[in-house]
This record gives sequence, C-alpha cells and structure tokens, in this order.
Amino acid sequence: MSSLWKAIGLGGGKELNYDIGDPIPISDEYKYRFNWQINKGYHKVDKTEATVFHYEIKPNSSPEAIELCKNCVKRSRTLMLPTVLKYIDGHETPTGIYMVTEPVKPLHTVLMEMEEEGEGKMKEFTSWGLYSVIQGLEHLHMGGKVHGNFGIHSIFVNKCGDWKLFGLDWCSPLDTPLVAMNDGKMEVNHFKQYHTLLPNELKAPELLKGNMAMIESSPVYAVDAWALGLLFFEIFNQQITSTTTPADLKNPGNMPRPLFGAFMGLISHTAKLRMNPSKLLVEGGNDYFTDNEYIQVQMQLENIALFMKDHLEMETFFRKLEHMVSSFPKMNCKYKILPKIAEATQFGSGGTAALTTILKLAEQLNTEEYQTLVIPGIMALYQSRDPNVRIKLLQTVPMYVAHVKEPSMSQMWQHLSSGFTSQFAEIRELSIKALVHMVAHIPERLVSTEVMKQIWQMQTDKEGGIRTNAVICLGKIAPMLSHSVREKMLIPSFTRSLKDPFHHSRIACCNSFAATVEFYSDQVLAGQVLPAVAPLCA
Repeated sequence: MSSLWKAIGLGGGKELNYDIGDPIPISDEYKYRFNWQINKGYHKVDKTEATVFHYEIKPNSSPEAIELCKNCVKRSRTLMLPTVLKYIDGHETPTGIYMVTEPVKPLHTVLMEMEEEGEGKMKEFTSWGLYSVIQGLEHLHMGGKVHGNFGIHSIFVNKCGDWKLFGLDWCSPLDTPLVAMNDGKMEVNHFKQYHTLLPNELKAPELLKGNMAMIESSPVYAVDAWALGLLFFEIFNQQITSTTTPADLKNPGNMPRPLFGAFMGLISHTAKLRMNPSKLLVEGGNDYFTDNEYIQVQMQLENIALFMKDHLEMETFFRKLEHMVSSFPKMNCKYKILPKIAEATQFGSGGTAALTTILKLAEQLNTEEYQTLVIPGIMALYQSRDPNVRIKLLQTVPMYVAHVKEPSMSQMWQHLSSGFTSQFAEIRELSIKALVHMVAHIPERLVSTEVMKQIWQMQTDKEGGIRTNAVICLGKIAPMLSHSVREKMLIPSFTRSLKDPFHHSRIACCNSFAATVEFYSDQVLAGQVLPAVAPLCA
C-alpha cells in the first residue's frame, strides 16, 4: 500500500512542508468520536497559516484506526469538492500520519463563539452552514459514496464562516464489496469493514443491527440522512449520548419549525423511507433553506465571477448587501464578503454601493487587515470614470485616509489631483475639501510642490464657492506644512484672495489670517498682513 500513499502525497519520501504549532482543543464530549489530534500549522517558508490533523502511531495503536486515518487522507486528497475541507499537504512516518488543510476550527467550538454575536447572526451562520454540508453530502451520494461518519464532530469551519466536511475515515462507495482486487492489489471497503467502530448512539437503526444487506438495498443517502437528522438535534437542542432515547428525538426543543418536519423524515426507522437530504435544498423544498436571504447572498458570492461584468446587476446586488451586512456574522463579512467586493471593484463593478459596503465592513478591521482587504478596492474605485463614484470617494475620505500607506498614498494623490480639473464643479469642490484630511498623510515632497500648486490654481476657479474652499483649506492645513512652505504660500495666497469679488472668499481670507497668526512675525504682521487687510475696513 505504500506506493499508493506516495502517489497521493502521503509517502515517507518527502517531508511535511509545515511546522506544527499549538493544539486546537476538541471538546471532551466529542473526542471519542474522532481519531485525529488537531494543531495549528505554519508553512516553513512563508508562514502561511494552516491546520494540521495528525494521528500518532504507537506500538499499541489500533491497525483499524490507522487504516481509517489513511482512508480519510486519501478521500480528502482526491475528492476536491468545495464543500470538503481543503487538503494542502500530507506526510506519513512510522510514528504518525499527518494531513495539512486550510485553517479551520471545530464546529462545536465556533458555535460557542457565535453565541456572543447574538441569536440573529447565529441563525444566519447555522443556516448557511447546514446548507453547505448538505450540498457536500449530495456530492458524495451522487458519486455513490457514503460519508459514514457524518456529524457535528466531522464538520469544521474556516475563517469565512463556511462549514467544511471532514472525518472521511469511513467514506467509501456503497456498491463495492467488502474486499476487492484492483490492479492486483486488495482494497478494503472501509465503511463495510469498520462500521462497528462507529459510536452506537450515532448509528442508524440498520447500521446498529449490522444489517449490511438492508444498507446496500437502501438509497445511498440513507445512513447519512439519519446522521443529518442527529446533527439538527445536536445543533439546536443537545448532544446525543448513549442515554438519549427515541422519545427525546421526538421533542423539537429549539429546532426551527420548518426543520422539524424534515428532521422526522430524516430519522425514519425505515431506511428506504428516509428523506433524501438533497430535497431540502431544491426549489419548493424546505423554507428554512429556500426562503433565506443570507443563503441567497452566499450563493451569489460563490458565483460572483459569473456576473462580475454585468455592472448593473453587480450594483443592484451591492445595494441590497449594503443594508444587510450588519446582520451577518462578523467572520463572513470580514473574510468573505469584503474580499469579494474588493475583487469586484477591481473589475470596475459595484459603484457607490460597493464603496459604502466596503467602508461599513472595514470598521471591524485592524490596520494590517485594512491594507490587505480594503485599500486595493478603494484604489480600484479611484480609477472609475463614474462621477458618482468619485463623489462618494471624496465624501468618505475621513473614513479611510488614515489607513492609506505608501506607495498607495502617492498613487491615490495622482487620482485625486485629476479631480481639480474635473468638468463637474462638485468634484472640484470635494477634491479641495478632501485635502484637509489627506495632507497629513501625503508625502512631504508632494505637499510642497503639487498640493500647493493645486491650491493656488483652485483660487482662480470660476466658481466662487470653490475659491472660498481653497482659502479655507489652506488655512486649516497650515499647521501641517513646513516652515518654508508656509512662508512661501500663506501670505501670497491670502492677500490674493482678499481681492476676490466673491465676498465669502474675502471673509474666508480674514478668518484664515486670524487662524494662522501664530506663524507670522511682528514685522510680517505690521508690514504685510495689516496693509492687506486694512482696506476691507474702509
């Protein structure tokens, strides 16, 4: 068998490319259902985060458990389904079996963490999660395979809040014999060979009796359908143990009303009459899934590339999203919705609705995350030719400018500077107002040259209001300018605008002189400022 494990990336001829970090705890209530230990992992070169599942092989280790773990790796490596936990790397040594996946946490852990976000967000998190794993089961069943070990213990959650199937130790085709020869090698059907090792309280009635003939003559989904019903019960009510009775299962408890009917269909004691889980998801199936806006949003995000070029459809979607994200789980907003929107903006989609949603979601981020998840999308929007997008960007500058670092700031300035010559007066005015918030973050070399040049030019704009705002802007940013720039710009700019026929501009000049008086010597005040201002008192 060693050649097979090498072929799928498990052979001992190579080392694991990841370092193993701190353990990820598994609740004591679920440890007995699970063969693996879990640790955080980090790529040896780029330190990318991952999760490492490993089984320690000891002299007294069960040969059956070792075979099951190998089967889990094989299935994870070869299935490559979006709903199955993503395999990244694997390695086998005489002392252990290792598998590296995307970073995840056990579902039972995340469910406890989600309680802090409230009932509404928990509902959204659970509905999409159940939808995803049911899809995963459907994919397995369409391929003639049974998961065999499905339950809360075999589901893990990635940082986006997506539920992923794991625990594929027993996963096997249901229509193959217990033992078969393949290319001259003996292959074992792990579900049929090792089903007795599964916890009794989680077994479907026919599996508990060991009635493999009944299982083989029933639909391929029957065993997993029973397990899905138990998952509903454990998520909404309580853990199933050896003391759980059939009467307990008939009590809906906290289970959502639309699910309870489906639950009873899933745990039918007659395998052939059990509900097909996939029917829960089809149109007209179960309202818990089919009439759920959060699931609809997640589906659109999963397929966003298909309609990314349809700008109208994208903007409609983002406008809808803008009013919904406050009710979504934080992890989904942060690591799934936000990157998807940023990606769309780089293709010119989403418009002002995309920006509003981006900035709303960005409130949850630290500086490093802001740089990675938000700034690329904002920079892409600055390249949009839609004047409404530029107006929205300028109006919201205070919300994001502090997070913009070099070289992005210099690039943003180049985009912003084009607004000073825009044919739209509102864009020219907002551009000069935005400078008040941006100057502190623009490199000094640009402030002393290009920024001052633009302010000087805006003092001659045909719109009196824009000329006024140019004066106000210069007065407000004066404390942030170097001594040489202040000496060069302030008095010439203000005295120039004192002659402006627009009286609001002249008033702004007087106020700006008063606001910047600390920067003038007595000689300058007496020799330049007072002579310029005095005629206004006549």
